[in-house]
Amino acid sequence: LGYWVHWYFHKNYWSYADPTAWYFLDSLSIFSGGSYKFLDHPGTPVQIIGSFLLALTLPFFESRHAFIEYHIANPELFFNMTNLFLLFFNSLTSILLYKLSREYIKSYSTLAAIAVVLSYYAVNDWSFVMLTYWQHNALYFTFGALWWIILYKKMLKKTFAKKDSLVFGFFAGVLAHIQVFFIPFIFSSIIASFVYENLNNTSQKRAYTFSGYAILGNLIGILSMIIPVYQEFP
Repeated sequence: LGYWVHWYFHKNYWSYADPTAWYFLDSLSIFSGGSYKFLDHPGTPVQIIGSFLLALTLPFFESRHAFIEYHIANPELFFNMTNLFLLFFNSLTSILLYKLSREYIKSYSTLAAIAVVLSYYAVNDWSFVMLTYWQHNALYFTFGALWWIILYKKMLKKTFAKKDSLVFGFFAGVLAHIQVFFIPFIFSSIIASFVYENLNNTSQKRAYTFSGYAILGNLIGILSMIIPVYQEFP
């Protein structure tokens, strides 16, 4: 929060490392009948989230033309929204990881749980910068850790069902379209579903069924992110 406040009073919207401007323009282009063009990562969820945030401001304009003109002339509104989005989800993930850590650490649990959360910001030298640049790299901790924490908590309560395999598989497929580094999450969702059911039931068939639901979720997630950009594939 301290870093984010510092950024707010010393703003810089453009990342020198990756195409922040492309994500902004792509998210805006669909309001003029265009499509997402930038597919390097491929980053489709970043563009979709950006379009959703822009759409929140649409009712405040008399026409779509005025809406597009305003955002091109004043990109800071869009980046303020995206950075608030990142601040909220980074904070949520940090709080959930803190609470999870406290459940297992018995000695000096508060201090130790804080250290577990802060270890991410200590190990990753881009962690603070990624709170303020709108790009695919900004979503590793935000969505990656959140996916794992919720999955683990669901399995721990022993309420994990076939529909959960489908849902977590779906989001793993979506995550893979943020950045190729998320592809292991697809395999993780399949393996986690199989291992969980194999440990809790004697039926191998049931364990394979859970994995099948995860695979189905993966495919739905992948396809849902391909549809907005399929015309741009070489």
